[in-house]
Amino acid sequence: MSEITQEPESKTQPVYILDPHANRTKEQDIDLSHTTGKIPTWQTIRESLTTRSGWFGDYDYGFLCMPTLPGFTSTRVPPFFGLKDRLPLLLAIIMGFQHSLAMIAGVVTPAIIMSGSGITGLNFSPADRTQMVSTSLITSGLLSLVQITRFRVAKTPYFLGTGLLSVVGTSFIYLPVLQSSVSNMYASGVCKSSIDPTTGAQTFEPCPDAWGAYLGTCMVCALLPIILSFVPPRALKRVFPPIVTGVTVLLIGVNLVTSGMQQWGGGSGPCLSRPTTGPFVDCPAVGAPNAAPWGSAQWIGLGFLVFSTIMVVEFFGSPFMKNAQVVIGLI
Repeated sequence: MSEITQEPESKTQPVYILDPHANRTKEQDIDLSHTTGKIPTWQTIRESLTTRSGWFGDYDYGFLCMPTLPGFTSTRVPPFFGLKDRLPLLLAIIMGFQHSLAMIAGVVTPAIIMSGSGITGLNFSPADRTQMVSTSLITSGLLSLVQITRFRVAKTPYFLGTGLLSVVGTSFIYLPVLQSSVSNMYASGVCKSSIDPTTGAQTFEPCPDAWGAYLGTCMVCALLPIILSFVPPRALKRVFPPIVTGVTVLLIGVNLVTSGMQQWGGGSGPCLSRPTTGPFVDCPAVGAPNAAPWGSAQWIGLGFLVFSTIMVVEFFGSPFMKNAQVVIGLI
C-alpha cells in the first residue's frame, strides 16, 4: 500500500525508538492489545456506506492513476499508513481485488504442481486436481481472515492471529519434501507404476496414499510451531538467530529459483527431460493448446514478456499500476 499517494500534510514526524527495550517494562513488551481486531459499530458502517468521505476519502485519484513519465518527477511523499488506519471503501475494494488476483497464482500453484504428472507428482485426475486447488483457495481465505483480524483468547494473555496484513496459504517450501517422498514411494512400489514394453515409457498411477501420508505428517509437525508460539520471543531469537533464519530463507529461495527456471522453459513435468517419443514430447503434453517442446522460443518469450512488463510498470507506471504490477504482468 506504500505506493498509494496523496498531498503530504504538515504533521509532526513520528519518533522511533532504536532500542526496542529502552525504557520499557516486561509488561509493555507483551502488551499487544492494540493489535486486536474490533467489530465495527453501526455508526462506523453507516458513515462508510453513506458518506462521500467513507467511499472516496480525500485522495487525489488523478495523481494516483497518472503514469510516472521520464522527466516529470513528483515531489509528493507517500503517507505512512498505520496498522489500524481506515481506507476509503472504493480504494479498499480496488486494492483488495487486485491483491486477491495477485495472490491466486501463489496459492494454487503448489497444489497444481503437487497433483501433477510424473514421478514427483501425485498424478491425480482432473477432478481431484480441481478439488485440491479449490481447497487451497478456501483454506487460504478463511485462515487469512483469522490472521489479519487477530483475536484475544478469552481470559488469557494469548492471541489467535498476527494482526498484520498477510496471506496464509499453501507454500512452495513443502514442494521439495513432497516430491522427494512421492519419488521414493514410486521407486519402492508403494505408489503403482507400469512400463510399456514396446516403448519403455513409464506410466504412473494416481497415488492418494502418498497424499494422505503427507497430510498426516504435516498435521503432526504443525504441533511444533503451536508449541513454539508459547515460547517468549527473546528465547526464540536465541535459538533462531538471524544467521540461521537468513540462511534458511536463502536456501529456500535457491530451490525456488530452480523451479522458476524450469517453469520459464515450459514446465517441471515429464516434458522437462525432453523425451523424443510419448505424450510428453511437448509441454505440458501433446495435444494441449499451444503445446511446444521444453525450452522452445515461445515459452522463453512468454516468460520474458511477463517479466519485462512488470519491470516497465515498476519504472513508469502510476502508483496504482505499481500496486497491481503482478496482475498486469499476468494479463
